[in-house]
Amino acid sequence: MQDAVEEALTVEERETVRSRAVRLLYDTGKPPEQVALHLLSITNPQGEWATECLRSAADIAVRRGAPAVAARYLRRALLETSSGGEDRAGVLLDLAEVERSVDLAVSTRFAFDALPLLSSPRDRAAAAVRVVPTMAGDRPVPVLRVIREISLELGDPDALTGIDRELALRLEARLRYAAVRDPVELTGVGARLDSLGPDPGMDTSAERELLTVLLYGATLTARPRAAEIARLATKVLRHEVASPTHMHTTMPLLVCTLTSTDAIGEFSALDTALEQARGRNASAEQALICIAQAWVLLRMGRPAKAGAAVADAVMMDLLERNRWDPMTTAMSMTVAVESRDVVLAERLLAIAPEWTDNPFLVACFGLLRGSVAAWRGALAPAVEILTDNGRELDRLGWRNPVLLPWRTSVALMCRRLGKTDVGLELAEEERVRAEAWGAPVGVGRALRVLGALTAGARGVTLSRGAVAALESSADKLELGKALLQLGTRLRVSGEPEATELLWRCRRLATECEVPSLAERARVELARAAVDAGRSPLTRSEQQVALMAASGRTNREIADTLMVGMRVVEKHLTSSYRKLKVGRRSELAAALRAAGHL
Repeated sequence: MQDAVEEALTVEERETVRSRAVRLLYDTGKPPEQVALHLLSITNPQGEWATECLRSAADIAVRRGAPAVAARYLRRALLETSSGGEDRAGVLLDLAEVERSVDLAVSTRFAFDALPLLSSPRDRAAAAVRVVPTMAGDRPVPVLRVIREISLELGDPDALTGIDRELALRLEARLRYAAVRDPVELTGVGARLDSLGPDPGMDTSAERELLTVLLYGATLTARPRAAEIARLATKVLRHEVASPTHMHTTMPLLVCTLTSTDAIGEFSALDTALEQARGRNASAEQALICIAQAWVLLRMGRPAKAGAAVADAVMMDLLERNRWDPMTTAMSMTVAVESRDVVLAERLLAIAPEWTDNPFLVACFGLLRGSVAAWRGALAPAVEILTDNGRELDRLGWRNPVLLPWRTSVALMCRRLGKTDVGLELAEEERVRAEAWGAPVGVGRALRVLGALTAGARGVTLSRGAVAALESSADKLELGKALLQLGTRLRVSGEPEATELLWRCRRLATECEVPSLAERARVELARAAVDAGRSPLTRSEQQVALMAASGRTNREIADTLMVGMRVVEKHLTSSYRKLKVGRRSELAAALRAAGHL
């Protein structure tokens, strides 16, 4: 009967009946979402009551963790508004808020669409600050011009009070962030930071937002020293609480700033925020938090976990849909480079925009391409690509040796190409910059690379300096690399100190989950044992004994090594005799004493 009745109705009649049915549901007090679902199937405007119902339904959908559904309700609500009134601006701003959790680029567009519909400077300023600060940094010039005009309308923050002052500070934060791509404007960040005094105000979120942007800009230029930046950034962090929505503020910049000073800080709140974002099904927020966590993990010397966190963000398509966001893109690319994750690097290059007018992003993608070329063995082209793009970053004012350590990478490649003099020059440049910045990880890395390129006692001294500098660093992987280098140098010269250094390296490598470094340390420990006359085993005997000590049977060892059972038995018998043990269970202790475990 229903099908027959619907067939008999014209399109206009069907729309009229549906409109009457929806209004009846509304008048009888049905839940907003139940009414809103029916409104989605009606294209005719229903009036102000429908707008209110759809906005209420969107609010309920957000609270139950369905931001995409909320966005559908609000898009339908746009049909109920005027074409150019403030009622439409209100719905657009609601959409901007909801889309933050789904698609940052769409959220930004809705916020800017609302600006010309608002009459007062305060209302326009309130709409403009809905734009995520990091998304304001790569918007078209006309959009930035609009923000600047609104800021001028509102006035100087120092001459304002209350809500107007907070709005003015937030607008300045967005303009300052957009300016970091301009080398001339970037130089003014330090002066503005100095104008706030040694203890800037942090009582309001607006003050902290502007201060964070200024600290980030100062970090890029590596002026002033890291310790002062870390002091202020740590104070800002103490004011923040765990919340997914904080990823739409300047929090990602704060993470980048603190980790670049080698002050990891207390970022356990990111775990709490991630759980909350998952509960809300906020994919954009989850991805942003994953990238922030990856950055922290990388600076702690956990490259594998960092790469996995960025891969999670890529799977959420955050970078695919918001790939022009410089902050998240740059952080992701750095993780791929320093973790040497070829798969992740190629995925990032695949979603790279074919064009962008952001010179920083162009240079960062260049560094990523150069790194991939080096991993594939094309060292000469890689050196050229990395050097060209690194010098471009210098020209732009982005000179932080911790954030962008391209010189040390190129220096080591030059050594492999037989261009040690060029490598030494680059490494020395890095050392000067790193010591001026003062972060232990930057100083230690530069000294380690200089030590690797320098022969004799001078090289040992530089390697010792690297270990000393990195003892206070949060990056335990970098310390492990320095310990391996110094331990190897001292082993060759017969210093007994070498064994302890190599053991420390192996423990740190295991802790950081970098098996390649742990294996290199194991090999050096075995060589040290041979040098000291503590290991009488041949290489084949070592291999068989280690496998036996790990619990493998003779058959499993033979199958793995593709040798006969008699060969395995012969090597084990010889190993028992040389190590002076009588049974298999004693092998592990004997091998450890000989430096093989």
